Amino acid sequence: MKAKAGGSGRTLKMANSLGIEPSAVPKSSILAKNYPNPFNRETVIAFSVSRSSQNHLVDVSIYDVQGRVVQTILHANLPNGNYTTRWNGLTSSGAEAASGLYFYQIKAGDLRTTGKMLLTK
Repeated sequence: MKAKAGGSGRTLKMANSLGIEPSAVPKSSILAKNYPNPFNRETVIAFSVSRSSQNHLVDVSIYDVQGRVVQTILHANLPNGNYTTRWNGLTSSGAEAASGLYFYQIKAGDLRTTGKMLLTK
């Protein structure tokens, strides 16, 4: 199953389409580490949407070390399940982000979780 990510034209993949049992609904919303990390050009961010977050808006955003939003890579209402989304190292204006430390944050309902990643060139 695929869902469009916030009108950006990017595609979000449900991990269930990758062979994970659909009955394995996560018990809480979590953000897994991105991989690869450090990365060059593109990284994958995996997360789960739980029963408690059903019908909640999910946002995944990338921030620089000064706390500025570099790009929002997902803004969508999602059903329960496991998902992956990708950041291609570009800013919201389409420019290449500079090498360095970045943070990704997921918001699902009232849950916010943040992780860090390193973009190398």
